[in-house]
Amino acid sequence: AEVYAVEPDQRCWRDLSRLVDAEHLLGVALGDTEGVLLLYRSEQAAHNSVALANVLRSGSVSDLHVPLSTLDALQEQGRLPAHVDAIKVDAQGAEAAILRGAPQMLQTQHPMLYLELWRDGLRGAGESVETIRRQLEPLGYLPHGLTWDAAMASANAQSGHSSIDVLFLPRKAA
Repeated sequence: AEVYAVEPDQRCWRDLSRLVDAEHLLGVALGDTEGVLLLYRSEQAAHNSVALANVLRSGSVSDLHVPLSTLDALQEQGRLPAHVDAIKVDAQGAEAAILRGAPQMLQTQHPMLYLELWRDGLRGAGESVETIRRQLEPLGYLPHGLTWDAAMASANAQSGHSSIDVLFLPRKAA
């Protein structure tokens, strides 16, 4: 199996480069459009975000303009394989935008999805946990081991920087 990583912050590349072949490490941010994105950078690279409200403020915050793409565009450009089996997204509140940037992939390839559901992070990005449900449920995705209502209740019960990770499977694989 081939693993691809999409990471806009080069501070994270060193760790990722130990796990992913260099040609499979894509230096872009993901979202629902292509262009340039303002990324807010925390002193802790794992807490960068597209939403300033979501940056863990243990110290100073800086910003960086990074290339922005969609999953569908990366696949069309040949930067991702023609078929994707699984996608993991932990994007500090940008999960809904990333899913909006993958309609072709989600509708035709039905990859497994492992998503962070961070209620406060999604809110900070102008989204909600319910947005994720409205995106995935019509495509036949189900939270593995949970009902949709239970997954939403658990995600919405979190506060601060607490979140849950949920595996979503297309109905045919669930």
